[in-house]
Amino acid sequence: MSDKRNIAEVSTAGINLWSIFPLPLAAVLTAGVLLRVVYWLTVADEAWFQAPGMDPEYYDGWAQAIMSGEAGKYIPFPRGPLYPYILAGLKAVCGSGWLFPRLFNLFADIATIASLFHFGRLVCGMRVGVIAATAAALSGTMVYFSGELLGTALETALAASFLLVIYIALEKNNKVLIGASGVILGLFCITRPNAMLLLALYPLLIIIQSKGIVKTAIQPIIIHITAAILCIAPVTLSNYVASGEFIPISTLGGVNFYIGNVRGASGWSSFLPGVGAGWDDDDAKRIAETDAGRTLSPGEISDQLFKIGLREIKADFKGWLALMLRKLYLLVGRQEIGNNRPLELVFTAAPFVQILMFFSIGFLIPTAFWGALTIWRSQKTALAVNLAYIIIFGGGLVLFFISARYRMPLLPPLALLTAVGVEEIVKRIRLRKSLLDPILVLVIGWGITMLPWTVAEGHPAQAPYVAGNAYLHLNRCREAIEHFKAAYRIDPDFLRLKLNLGVAYMQAGDTAQAEVYFNEAVQLPQSKAEALNNLGVIAETHSNLPLAELEYSRAYQADPQLDDARLNLARVVMTLGDSLLLKGAIDSGEMRYRYAEKLLPGDPRPSFRLAVAAMGKGRKDEALRLAKAIIARHPDFSPAQQMVRSLSASR
Repeated sequence: MSDKRNIAEVSTAGINLWSIFPLPLAAVLTAGVLLRVVYWLTVADEAWFQAPGMDPEYYDGWAQAIMSGEAGKYIPFPRGPLYPYILAGLKAVCGSGWLFPRLFNLFADIATIASLFHFGRLVCGMRVGVIAATAAALSGTMVYFSGELLGTALETALAASFLLVIYIALEKNNKVLIGASGVILGLFCITRPNAMLLLALYPLLIIIQSKGIVKTAIQPIIIHITAAILCIAPVTLSNYVASGEFIPISTLGGVNFYIGNVRGASGWSSFLPGVGAGWDDDDAKRIAETDAGRTLSPGEISDQLFKIGLREIKADFKGWLALMLRKLYLLVGRQEIGNNRPLELVFTAAPFVQILMFFSIGFLIPTAFWGALTIWRSQKTALAVNLAYIIIFGGGLVLFFISARYRMPLLPPLALLTAVGVEEIVKRIRLRKSLLDPILVLVIGWGITMLPWTVAEGHPAQAPYVAGNAYLHLNRCREAIEHFKAAYRIDPDFLRLKLNLGVAYMQAGDTAQAEVYFNEAVQLPQSKAEALNNLGVIAETHSNLPLAELEYSRAYQADPQLDDARLNLARVVMTLGDSLLLKGAIDSGEMRYRYAEKLLPGDPRPSFRLAVAAMGKGRKDEALRLAKAIIARHPDFSPAQQMVRSLSASR
């Protein structure tokens, strides 16, 4: 390119604010910030924006656990831990609420835009930097994720800065920058674990650059990999201390591989076979342990699900190849696929975001391809960095499943190559050269990625269902019922719709109508246990303890892992035992207390009631023995202490 600048000039031009944020970049950043703020203000009153979705709620719960000293509940780490720890830090410093996490996303987007600007300027000059930065600033997908409590903005920022630093490190052979690129990659990995595939990127590039001369390549490779591993090591060590297993970062890989490769998989949906979209870690655990026929540790659960996924591939290899082609298209296609909430809700509330979504990854790819063709001779290092990144990271995504959130880290290299392509087209127009070649590339490329195909994303009942969940979370029950009924008219058996509709009615105080929907939900496997548990709650509210016991028992039998059902059943069983004890039916009361002991292992209350029953039968020695055993396990349990003092004094 005619306006290419030497990298040494740019990188040593002086460290001052003007060189880091020149006027063109400042203008692009201002536009990007204003666009995101307008989006937030536009959708601020929407329930789905005020209430967290499934994954944001998960991360919020994780952050709360960290703040309350219960971080061990999430170790070994189920997902990349960097974002929830940042979220916990923000909450600790700035308080609860969604504003400061969204401001953090905004700063992450600023870092992405600035990194792309400087990368483009280093490669081909100021105009390319501005175009690359503008592509990110105006990205509808980036605008949308700036408002989500997810690590997506952070992942994209780390990807962009990693590409910038690794490019400069290759050009200058600077050991500090080589180490810095490793640090950024390590942080990227503990945010998005499948980025670990990128550990092969720098070694591959430096070996190519050194033309196989080992002495030239070995030292920078060691520096880079060591820096990355030092960032990842605390996570791996924490996992090992907690589980005794070697789990590099997270345990989610197995279930995602299973979801993405099971027969009947769509390639984009996160539905867990036999459970649906509302699955949790316990569901994945149950599938793995059922297949293995034994109890599994967290690492073994992930490994077992990988094995199941591989069996699924083997069982229908031709079908799997077709699925892989579909996922490859989804990776490069025009449509952004929501994963956490239906994008229909976003587009209805903020139509301008849907317009910006047109400039998706699918739109950028043909232009990026043309850009790659134009610089393959003049900027081989920049091209190699970006293409290798796209191939490695994109290839890793295809092994699992595709959504807008997961492919966002592909935006930085595509935006940069797109900027190069646009600059080349503008240059041809200015010099009155033929545009036939770029037009052919773009028309064919957009024909593949933009025009003929689309994904029937989600289910028509999904949008009102998700909106209903948001209203329910905000305790706006009547509005929740309205949206749930809209979904019910489309598909009454959709996910946990009947269950949630019953919950909305119950919270609104209409237990009769709630019962109707809970009885319907009992007929569906995905909601049976919770519906039975809620029927027990209604029976208990009406003081019908025998019926409550029956419903809780049925719920516990349907799903022994449902803690609410187990705890509710134990409470009612003990209450009924107390009633029997007062009536003098001590033997019957003891039977219930022993059952409660099984339901509440380690809880002193059922054991203490057995001691009281022994007292009722005049067996003071047995009561004293039971009370002392309780104190040995629970020294602070005062009722047992009082019993020991009383019985000891009477002897």
